[in-house]
Amino acid sequence: MYSTVELYLHDLEDRYVRFMLNLNSLVRAASVAGLTFGLVSVSQLGQKTFAQDITLEGSGSTSIRLVVSDWFTERGVNYRVVGGNVGRPEFENGITDFVASDYSLPNLPREDMVVLNPVDNTIVLPYNVPGFEARLNTEQLCGIYNGTITNWSQVGGPSLPILRVYRFDASNTSAELDTGFVQPTCGFSITNPDRSVNLPNPNPATDLPGNGSDGVLDVVEKTPGAIGYINRPIAISRGLRDFVFFTPLETSELFQGPIYVIFRKSYATKEKAKAARDLCKYIANKGSRVAQEDFGYTPPTGPSDSCQLIAFPAPAP
Repeated sequence: MYSTVELYLHDLEDRYVRFMLNLNSLVRAASVAGLTFGLVSVSQLGQKTFAQDITLEGSGSTSIRLVVSDWFTERGVNYRVVGGNVGRPEFENGITDFVASDYSLPNLPREDMVVLNPVDNTIVLPYNVPGFEARLNTEQLCGIYNGTITNWSQVGGPSLPILRVYRFDASNTSAELDTGFVQPTCGFSITNPDRSVNLPNPNPATDLPGNGSDGVLDVVEKTPGAIGYINRPIAISRGLRDFVFFTPLETSELFQGPIYVIFRKSYATKEKAKAARDLCKYIANKGSRVAQEDFGYTPPTGPSDSCQLIAFPAPAP
């Protein structure tokens, strides 16, 4: 006689055997019915998903932060706003797939890069002088930056010390102001070779640092007597209307410089090359228009490479 426990175990064993027999039958039937094709389809679906999941990585210029959502985020692209002086070395060392940079290109062979100039960067000089609408000529502005004009009363304003607000981060915006206006017009320089600022006749009491265009604008807005330099689209986005105007009032192209978006000419996979090419085409066309029409960026003055140059595999040496 079997005990109750033994009968229970025998019953479990019988059920397991029947389950395995039924499972084997199902597998054989499914194979005959074409489940193998279904498995191939699943494999193909996985490959398609991988292609769709290709994520480009980029970094660089803070000047384009207003269009990061349209150019990158909405297209599933990761972009870090870290500044061109950080972004260029990352691109040069293969850390990122593309880089955005004001004024300067990465230190790589030009023939290995596809360079877009979708928009230009225009620099304006916001100021905070209550009751005064500045109309400065180049001589007066040069005097402010070389430290010989130190009070707004010297340029027709109230008796208020002039506080020079500058970028303390190494910035291409500083370099553009320096090489585009200060050096050729004033005859001196305000930046070091690494793009850090070195103002003539420095005075810690009246020379105030700011981090990025937003940081400079923050200092100007809360400090009477301050004058700084920032990217025009960011000024507009913050509702700023008090810029320095020159005589004549028409602004000069001396404060304008290119914003570049740089891709590699070849990528490791076809999928990544296609993703980079598609992004390049968007920025070169609709993205450029969005930046100008919606955010106030300046139309580009330089040429752009064809996005069709982005390819896989890499050209033979």
